[in-house]
Amino acid sequence: MTMTLPSWNLKDLYASIDDAQIDKDIILALSESSNFQEKYQNNLAKLSPEELFKALQKYEDLNELSNKPLIFAYLMHSADSSKPAHGALISRLEEKMSEIHEKTTFFNLEWNDLEDNIANKFIESP
Repeated sequence: MTMTLPSWNLKDLYASIDDAQIDKDIILALSESSNFQEKYQNNLAKLSPEELFKALQKYEDLNELSNKPLIFAYLMHSADSSKPAHGALISRLEEKMSEIHEKTTFFNLEWNDLEDNIANKFIESP
């Protein structure tokens, strides 16, 4: 008797590795990461608590948007690592993720560099 292994249904993420939405999401994430960098880099200490909250929400949304294609690619590769197209997709997406991270890394660095009194103002805000 042969056993049939279960397979993942990843259609909630993308229809296939050729789904045009993957590239659309990456293009949008690249654009949004540029906008994020332009708006917030070197401005973190100047934000109000409400503005910082909006920036954090934007950062979270950007991370979700940019990570979704790569997570899909990793899962597809894990499900069938014999297909070169899966590995190629991972490589391509990792390169794009690197571009996105170059534009957003400042956010964590600037938060870590904030003076304690400014950081506490944000932390203590409702």
